[in-house]
Amino acid sequence: MLSPKVLQSPSIESKTVFQPSYFSSNHYQYQLAVDAKRKYSVKDCIRLASQVNIKHDANGCYRCDLVASYYMTALKITREQEPIICNQDLFQLVSEMINLILSHRETSKYQSLVWFDLLTAELWDFAKQLKEESFENDLYIPMDGVIKRGSVDSSVSQESEELELEDEEEMFKRAIRTSIYHCRAVVCEQHKDVEQAIVYYRKCASVRPTVFESQQNMQKHALTSMRRLISSEVPSRPISTLKTRPTWSSTYSSDSASSSIKTLSTFICSNCSIEKQTMPVCAKCKIQPYCSIRCMKSHKSVHELTCSKS
Repeated sequence: MLSPKVLQSPSIESKTVFQPSYFSSNHYQYQLAVDAKRKYSVKDCIRLASQVNIKHDANGCYRCDLVASYYMTALKITREQEPIICNQDLFQLVSEMINLILSHRETSKYQSLVWFDLLTAELWDFAKQLKEESFENDLYIPMDGVIKRGSVDSSVSQESEELELEDEEEMFKRAIRTSIYHCRAVVCEQHKDVEQAIVYYRKCASVRPTVFESQQNMQKHALTSMRRLISSEVPSRPISTLKTRPTWSSTYSSDSASSSIKTLSTFICSNCSIEKQTMPVCAKCKIQPYCSIRCMKSHKSVHELTCSKS
């Protein structure tokens, strides 16, 4: 167990285990030292990162790569646990990573920050891992961003009693996914990738609400930004042609001539939010994608409110 002296030692950054030599050269290969996994916890890494004296000037960033290396080390330790434990420490780690990313999203457009790419890639993949390990379905958010059955506010109100009784770990898992999706959407929008920004704003809004006010505000902002991008950035394109929607019907359709799907990218199941390269759609509206018959039946009562024959 670490002693207070070790944690407070000013020379800790010079330890080989944390020295980010791969961030200071032209060859960036991230490797986690075995000793780090044995000696340091997520909380330790956060504390060490907070002790780094970073600064920014006309020449760029100074020591932000070291902070990023601490965060990546901590996240790597977390991801190798089975199962992943979502708690306050992990939530704080992800929040700190997001703050570092968002504070450099403009800089990354004109300055080469390879650590920025490594950090975002690790964080994006972590959100995917958490989604795959989740046992619950996300909410369905229409591609136009208009929720006819109530807003995020009403969803939170309706589920408030359930949220109070829910498992704390699941709550943190939702909060972490919400934060990462929102961060990714903001970064995509900053880099003019409008379609991907819409995709991740939608994913952010689709995560079931938590009791955390900051995450509730993120979801409100995600819905607002999604509507704004759809209406102002892609006004000439039908919503059904965006990457998360199929443009042709499939095996659920009675039209045999439309029995295959032609995808623009990946599709998101309207019920469970899983992503696939190909996905069948509702036989009536020929728009709503589902990954399976089970999901289609499970979502039927919701979809019937907006579904219409084409």
